[in-house]
Amino acid sequence: MRTVQISLAFFHLTCSTVAWISNLVNQTKLETEYTDFCGTDSLCSLRNSSIDNIQELYIFMNCPQCSCDHDCEVSGKCCPDKTLSTCVQPIYSFTEDISGTTQSPSYLMVSKCPPGDGHLQEDCSLNIEHNEFQHLAPVVSLKTGITYMNSKCSKCHGEDIVVKWAYSLSCVRSYLNLNTYSNVNDLLKDLREQRCSIDFHPPKWMYPVECREAVVISECNHTGEWDFYDKDIATACKDIWNPYGVFRNVFCFLCNTNVNKRNEFKVNTNRGIEESYESIVTDACSENCDEYLSASNGDILIFRDMTVSLSEFYQFKNQEHIMYLNILSWDVVENIRSFLRAQDVENKTNIESRDGNVNLTALYEEYVLSGGYQDWCHENFQANKIYPVIKSRRMCSCDQSCYLSSTCCPDIAYHHPMACVYPSLGLDKTNDLAPIFLISRCPINYTNHYVKTMCEISKEFEIFSIPVINVNSNKSYKNHFCYLCHNQGDIENNTVKDIIRAFNISLECPSLLYPNLMPSMESLLKSAKQGQCSIKFSTVHKTESCFNNRVHDPLKIKACNFTGKRKSVSSESQKLCEDPLITAMTMSRNELYKNEICDMCNSEVFEDAVGVCVSDSINFHPGLRSLCKNGELDVRYYPYKNYFCKECGQDIRFDPTLPPIRLPSYRQLFSMLDTPRYTVSTKEDCKENEFYDDYQVKISITRVI
Repeated sequence: MRTVQISLAFFHLTCSTVAWISNLVNQTKLETEYTDFCGTDSLCSLRNSSIDNIQELYIFMNCPQCSCDHDCEVSGKCCPDKTLSTCVQPIYSFTEDISGTTQSPSYLMVSKCPPGDGHLQEDCSLNIEHNEFQHLAPVVSLKTGITYMNSKCSKCHGEDIVVKWAYSLSCVRSYLNLNTYSNVNDLLKDLREQRCSIDFHPPKWMYPVECREAVVISECNHTGEWDFYDKDIATACKDIWNPYGVFRNVFCFLCNTNVNKRNEFKVNTNRGIEESYESIVTDACSENCDEYLSASNGDILIFRDMTVSLSEFYQFKNQEHIMYLNILSWDVVENIRSFLRAQDVENKTNIESRDGNVNLTALYEEYVLSGGYQDWCHENFQANKIYPVIKSRRMCSCDQSCYLSSTCCPDIAYHHPMACVYPSLGLDKTNDLAPIFLISRCPINYTNHYVKTMCEISKEFEIFSIPVINVNSNKSYKNHFCYLCHNQGDIENNTVKDIIRAFNISLECPSLLYPNLMPSMESLLKSAKQGQCSIKFSTVHKTESCFNNRVHDPLKIKACNFTGKRKSVSSESQKLCEDPLITAMTMSRNELYKNEICDMCNSEVFEDAVGVCVSDSINFHPGLRSLCKNGELDVRYYPYKNYFCKECGQDIRFDPTLPPIRLPSYRQLFSMLDTPRYTVSTKEDCKENEFYDDYQVKISITRVI
């Protein structure tokens, strides 16, 4: 058989392998740049050596741990001057036009021969002249477990006992069966014409190091902050795979920051250590930390105030830095005790007050006088005590679980601490975040003004704003202050027996944050606020989801006198209508309002139809608002006043279990108040013995008896 030379195009996601021995313009300068930030232990050639022009540094900058052992190529943790591996996408394409479009993963493989013995860092992908596709396959050594780019690479490293990766053939235009070909030229011709490619797959029993290059910064000066160009640093950035934060490696970090920023990090992140990494994590973690001991110290951050595991990536599409921080060790209760000891919380006045209890008696009288004839839960709040002739009843719930369905009576809702809220800070859009029930209000009789205010309205980016959960009872709290005001006695008396855990944190930032170089979580949150980041909180423990999310519907009326019908609004009704943390209250029959107190403080008569455009859409006809406001009442379109009000409220999202239009109440039908009545609008000409039934929407025959 003829020997056919095939020009291979393994898709290296790197240009060439960096090796300290060659391919460098100024090796000493590159070593200095690297060790100045990471210390001399970060290079194999400088470990345990004394070099005059390199200062020994013991600054712990969370640089990636690296090894000088021969088997470091298996884990992908070789030091920069040791590794001979690059990221390789194991696919061979017979046409250049599809060579950059494949989504196949890339893996870390040894792709250069060792120096010496006539081989000067020879690239394994060069000068392959085999005509059998199997020879293109990556191989794994059964002796060392190291993955090589191909058999040529394994042989120049003295590895003969290897297993080849399996391959699959895929063609754009049609399927080819390789077993039917006896002529190589015919095969190559069809492979090109059918736009085929060969994809190699690792054996199922091995776990090669995957290069997730799509989520790290792999080029210099992406940030525009690099001080000066250095060819060696640019080459090292592109070639070495050992992720450092959201960067491909430390070199990519160096060429995306300036000297001043790096010096600032050294001052603030000087966490010199003498203990082993494993012992620090073991001491810091309170439980379940074994799974983290195998991770690199780039995955676990030992802050001054807590220990967290960190997963981060860079989203190029939106230019966002995404971070997930799982809190491994943080004594919530002890930190609250320290806060109480250190702060004079009783005398803090530098925060807006929302104190002022509601006079529920006055509110209920206002409710009944407006036409709300239902009873509330407390025995004093019964309509027949104001109007003895009224036979009233209660339609809302007095059960403590009524918050789940938002059916609580107003007096219960006012005292209920539970609220349906989004566990987030600084988040404008909540499309991908589900609200949950959190204890978000202090008891009404709680007297510590500062703690109460911080619990209910504070949105500061600080560690005490992180939600917490009682693991034993599954009670979740909006923040540390809400937990404090409900458990202060037990905290001060050291009688807390429950396990309290903080929620985990995810950050989305429009700019880079460098969390692995922050000294504390407090400083990270401060930087997140300055960087205009958004924070989402989550927990692995059980929480209660808000299935009825009407309280967060932007088209619900959530403010008093939105309709302009009220000449005055009481502070009591304004509090219960507009407080975003009162989410447990039942609705009135007019479901356009957040709750029935919002109905009351917007209507001349309770449960009146809404006579204004609820939506603020700019696409409405200019005269629609006027027709809605000034048009007469048409009960067919309740809860809207008339057809025009419905048209400018079409974006309202109704509860699917309720009919979109309801019949008017008896009070509305037989009220003696001088309010506009609906007019009969019929498209039918009724005969003498017929009338148009406005409720059944049909013509009925009158019978004279």
